Amino acid sequence: MGNKKWTDDLVVRVAGGQDGDLVDVIVEIQTPERGLQDASHDRTNQIELRKKSFAHQAKPIVEKIAALGGQVSDQAWLSSSITARLPRRALEELGMDQSVDRMDVVRPPERD
Repeated sequence: MGNKKWTDDLVVRVAGGQDGDLVDVIVEIQTPERGLQDASHDRTNQIELRKKSFAHQAKPIVEKIAALGGQVSDQAWLSSSITARLPRRALEELGMDQSVDRMDVVRPPERD
């Protein structure tokens, strides 16, 4: 089991697990950047355009995660990522989606 879009840490995390095991992942999606740097828009408008673009691109992935038995816990437009918990058996299929750029394990925040 594995996919070229998976990080090495994700490969290690799922190795030897059962198909029904739940895995927390960060799914980075591809978003179009072209047209979002229009000089006629001020910074606030550009941010809104990026948020809308991300929401549009993320929607089918969020729906796919749900259809595969997963649950989305967070979405981040700034990093174009979705945090979700999925059954191990669903990771391969999600990784085959053309909109998915990379999949990684969720890491706890680092403390100073």
